[in-house]
Formats: sequence, C-alpha cells, structure tokens
Amino acid sequence: MNQNSPAIQIHVLSPSGVTDPTKIPHSGWDAFQQIARSSFRALQTNVPSALQQDAQAVHAMRIEIARIKAAARFFGTSIDGNEWKVLRKQFDWLNKTLGKARNCDVGLHYSNKKRYRKASARARLALQHKREKVYRKLGRDLQSNQFAELNVRFGRWIRREPQKAKASFSLSKYCRRRLGAWRKNLRHASLRLNSFRRRQLHQLRIRSKEYRYIVESLHAIGAPLSQEDIGFAKTMRRVQRELGELRDLRRLRKFIGRRLPAYRSQKRARIRNAKRLYSKK
Repeated sequence: MNQNSPAIQIHVLSPSGVTDPTKIPHSGWDAFQQIARSSFRALQTNVPSALQQDAQAVHAMRIEIARIKAAARFFGTSIDGNEWKVLRKQFDWLNKTLGKARNCDVGLHYSNKKRYRKASARARLALQHKREKVYRKLGRDLQSNQFAELNVRFGRWIRREPQKAKASFSLSKYCRRRLGAWRKNLRHASLRLNSFRRRQLHQLRIRSKEYRYIVESLHAIGAPLSQEDIGFAKTMRRVQRELGELRDLRRLRKFIGRRLPAYRSQKRARIRNAKRLYSKK
C-alpha cells in the first residue's frame, strides 16, 4: 500500500472473534469479559500492521476500543468502576493518536475523490506530511511502556474469575431492558437533530455507534436478541454512515482551510437522512 495515499475503504467491520455461542454468560461481568477478551485479542492482532502504517489496522483498532467502551457502558453496574476508570483513561490516550492517524487517512481518501480533488490540491502534500508525522508518533506509542502497561493491566483484569450470577439475573431480560432504554434515548435525542451543533452531533453519532457495536457483540456471544434489537442496530449502521461522512467532510474542510463544493446541501441531506432513519420503526 502507498503510505502517502492509502486506499481507504469506508465501511464498518463485522464483530471480531466470535466467542463460543454455547457458553452463554450467566452474569453481566461474564458477558463483559467475553466481549472484552475478544475485542482485546483483535486489537493486539492489528498492532504489527499498524506499526507498518496500515490504515485498515488503525481503523480496526479504533473499532475494538469502541466495542470495549460500549460493553463497559452497557454492563456498567456489573464491572469494577474504579479499575475501569483508570483503564478507560489509558484507552483514551491510545485512541487519541489512533484517531489522528485515522483522520489523516480519511482526509487523504476524500481529497483524492474527483469532487474534492481540485479544492484539496494545495493541502494534499501538507496532509501527507502530517500523516507521516502522526504515524511516527503512533509507532512510538505502540512501543511505549505505557502501552505495555495497558496490555498487562487490562489483560489481567479481564481474566479475573467471573462473578457468581445472582439468582435473579437474566441476560435476556437485562438486554431487553437496556437496549430498549438505549433506543428510546436515541430516538428522543434525534427529535432535536436539526438544532444540534457539532459537539452534540458527535455525541449522538457515538451513542448510535455504541448501540450497533453492543448488539453485534451480544450476538457474537450468543445473547438472546429480538428482531427489534437487531433491526435497530442495522439502522444505526446507516445513521453512523450518514453522520460519519458529515464529520469527515468537516475535517476535510478544516484540513484545506476552505469551503467544499456543495457542502451545505450535503449537510442538509445527511441530517435529513439520519433523522428519517431514527424515526424508522
């Protein structure tokens, strides 16, 4: 792959490493462990390729971190909040550099599109240089003591013995209640979509992505899910694409320091499409 002009495929990956579906979790911690172990293995698997400046490996690592965070929020009361607070900060540290690398890759991808090629011509070389600088920083981070400590500490945490299930615990009921609440909150927030500013749109996109990731992760460990759970996750994938592309175009505009062709009409269309998807039954 050309390191200066990576061929980015903007798509969403399927759940990593499916856990044995016969081992249905018997507690929230057990379910979280299964999801976190799978995602953590996938994250580590992509490190060598990320060190070689592979854009897809960087993207995959970011997805696995997002899956772990989504699972931690979903099973929040079942995990050690104090330990997770420390580990989350370490994941945020890693994700910051991964995010900068991903932004450069996506920016180059869009700048090479026919529609934006002319507007991005002057900024493309600077963006390539920035990418090289960011990937060097990422390489140092992935070979640092801090990353090694994250590997050891998180690996030790998710190997702890599963908590004994409460007699009243039902994974099916828990998922139905939690996923129902997440859907309700997302639909309620989407009613104000037209008035949302950049930060609010970003938060809504993150929450939508978390819903999709947790449903995929739950499916991978054999958790019972309804057609509504699965259907809404598929819808959130489409929402993620709409709001994600809007964010990518904003970043490209920031990179090149000028307006993009037909940006406003595209923004209106993306927002309109996302709002329609949220209201879909």
